[in-house]
Parts: sequence; structure tokens; C-alpha cells
Amino acid sequence: QGAIRVACSQSESESGRLRLICAALTGQALLCQLVPLFISFTGFAGYNTCDGFSLTMVLFGLLAFTAHLNQLLSPLFMLIWRRQMTIMINHAQERSALAAAAHGHAKP
Repeated sequence: QGAIRVACSQSESESGRLRLICAALTGQALLCQLVPLFISFTGFAGYNTCDGFSLTMVLFGLLAFTAHLNQLLSPLFMLIWRRQMTIMINHAQERSALAAAAHGHAKP
């Protein structure tokens, strides 16, 4: 079975943490893409001066923060995601082996 099929076939309590990690990865990816998009929109709108304190300076600081946050959180999220997927796949294989044994079909 594929990893997505296994994740979708699990009960709500088993897949709760996996869904939370997937939502966190999605939110982080959107944040990392929306900040540069917003910076480009402010440039198109004409807020691209370098005289004194401007919105651009704040946005570039936000961009640096989100980029460093991405470098910190991505490996952590992926380790947790991989662990949860391994647990879910192992549970699915155990259930399938038990079901096969209950019906008299031994798996090699």
C-alpha cells in the first residue's frame, strides 16, 4: 500500500499527529512563499525606496526570519513526519498480517 493510502485509511486517533505535522509543513511552506510574494507586490506598488526606514526594510527582515525559521523547522518536521509514517505503515502491515492469519492465508 502507498503511504498516502495508509495515512488516509487510519482511524482518527492514529492519524491525528500525522495530520498535524502535514498541516504544519503546509503552513510553513505557505509562509515561506507568501513573504517574497508580498515583497514583490510592494515593489510593484512603488514602495521600493531606500530612503530612511521603510516598509521594505521590515519585509526583508521578515524574509530573513522566515528563511532561517524554515532551515530550523523543516528537518524537525520531516523527522517527525517520517517517524509517524513508519509507525502507521507498520500498524497497517500488522493488521493485514493478522487478518491474513485469521483467514488462514499465511504470508511468506
